[in-house]
Amino acid sequence: MFRARDRAFNIACGNERQWRELCRVLSLPELVDDPRFGAALMRVANRADLTAALEARLGARDASEWVTLLNQHGIPAGPINDMAEVFADPQVRARGMYVELPHPELGVLKTTGVPVTLSDSPGTVRALPPALGADTDAVLSANGFSADEIAALRRARII
Repeated sequence: MFRARDRAFNIACGNERQWRELCRVLSLPELVDDPRFGAALMRVANRADLTAALEARLGARDASEWVTLLNQHGIPAGPINDMAEVFADPQVRARGMYVELPHPELGVLKTTGVPVTLSDSPGTVRALPPALGADTDAVLSANGFSADEIAALRRARII
């Protein structure tokens, strides 16, 4: 995670090619030859110094600008979204990962969609779990309790 001018974002340099390209794109070629950052293990060991050097450059632009530029150069980067941003994302919406369901007591309940969809059985979010006690009579009846016994349990405030 690195700080840009407006907010933090992620950069994921997973190999030496990406590291060299990151330094080139950021106009920081001196970091490639710096012995503190010459190999991935050294970059981890000297993370604080590396972060400071990168953020000194990254602070010149907004995160969205850096994400676009870095991705254009094959360097994985992306925003760190809060929940509102996640659910406003066009891809999240297109995949049906934001669902609003009516709830009898709470009004509209906002939840996530089905994360894995299959072409023949994509799945849907159709119902909410029953409210507390909503199925008590049916469950007790199915287990041999009579209507009178259920009423007695209710009068005794057992259920």
